[in-house]
Amino acid sequence: IALSTMGEIADNMEYSLVDTPCEDVMNGTLCSYEKDILAKFPRDKLLVDMNAESYMGIPLWDSNSQVIGLIAIVGCSPIRNKFLFETILQIVAVRASAELERRNAGFELEKSEEKYRRIFESIEDGYLLAQMDGLILSVNPAALRILKYNDPDQLIGKNILQDIYSKPHEREGLKQKLMDYGSVNGYLLHFMQKGGRVINAECNAHLLYDVDGSPIAVEGTFRDVTERNQAEAALAQSEYRYRTLVLNAPYCIHEINIKGELISMNPVGLDMMGVTERKAIVGVPYLSSVCDKDRPYVAELLDQAFTGKSSNFEFEAATEGNPKFFSSSFVPIKNHTGQVERLMGITVDITERKKSENEIKKHREHLEELVKERTSEITIAKEEAESANTAKNIFLANMSHELRTPLNAILGFSDFLGKSSDLSGDQKHKLSLIHKSGRHLLSLINDILDVSRYEAGKIELHPISFHMGTFVDTIK
Repeated sequence: IALSTMGEIADNMEYSLVDTPCEDVMNGTLCSYEKDILAKFPRDKLLVDMNAESYMGIPLWDSNSQVIGLIAIVGCSPIRNKFLFETILQIVAVRASAELERRNAGFELEKSEEKYRRIFESIEDGYLLAQMDGLILSVNPAALRILKYNDPDQLIGKNILQDIYSKPHEREGLKQKLMDYGSVNGYLLHFMQKGGRVINAECNAHLLYDVDGSPIAVEGTFRDVTERNQAEAALAQSEYRYRTLVLNAPYCIHEINIKGELISMNPVGLDMMGVTERKAIVGVPYLSSVCDKDRPYVAELLDQAFTGKSSNFEFEAATEGNPKFFSSSFVPIKNHTGQVERLMGITVDITERKKSENEIKKHREHLEELVKERTSEITIAKEEAESANTAKNIFLANMSHELRTPLNAILGFSDFLGKSSDLSGDQKHKLSLIHKSGRHLLSLINDILDVSRYEAGKIELHPISFHMGTFVDTIK
């Protein structure tokens, strides 16, 4: 509240309108109390402090017929001429309303300008205002940051064609679009930073017109999308490589939605399914291609895949005629929230491999039978050999006994006769030959028995002393 009392302007103050005559005035009513005002509003502290006796107030209206304030007279004596006071207040109220509305409009304008200035300085997008001939009139801090300038004066007053556009002909294209449509959105241009580096800029712009409707300037915002464009190009290249890989892969690559239905398949997969067009497999349940005996097992893996678990498995296809076997996989594909939204899989026809495995299995089983038969034959031959060897050993033992008995008699008698003194020298020589030959024959028999013991693993060595000369004579 602004207050003037006794010809002096008092300090502004806050004033509660509750239980005051001003409350009625702010409701749009001219209020007049010629006397006894305190009796009617005893809780109005301001009136009490002023020891008021009378009050007259009138609302202030703006051009939209809205109450924007009030003006009032508070007297310490009764009002004598009510008509005069009302007339004076009405005259003053008209002037005060106009002045107050003007000041409020100025305040709102200042607020609007301050709000615009804050937006102008804080937005992340660059702002440019340029005349139709390219002369730069205004830039915001973001434009300076994006274009690597430090001060607005480095750009304001410069020509946008020479200092910002990397490809000046692009501005002609932009101007033509603006002349045709008045504004553009998402228009791609090439701007040049202070150091000469070229960036990709995405622009939104519109024309400004004079009072006659002629375009006088171009106003717009822009943002640096170089990294975004590079990322998009890299993504496009990656997608192209992926698409090329999928289309030319020598095995089936397919996708499954969360309902367990096929949604895509490469040409090799379509050939496996016996179809030529992708639409023939879209919506087909994946499990319908699995034979009955393998379906529960594959269904369990499918459920696990939708919880995020990958798997590799083999199954027999549900086909008529010759059986077909496949090796496949489930790889969960998640969205940005981490939820599985589809599955990708690779399926390879392993029918020929299965046939080879079965042939190898049969061959192995046949070999096992042959080995068993051969082992049996070897066992029998071994037993027969062992039996023959045993018979041989028995024969040699018997033979040695039968030969040794008469040989020992010959050796004994020859030795006995050799000691007789009645023999001539020639006879003794012949007896010596008989004895020597018998000893040699006994040695041969012992050697045969040693060989038999060696084969039986029962050979025993007995170190003894012998006469080398006699041994050599024996060999001779």
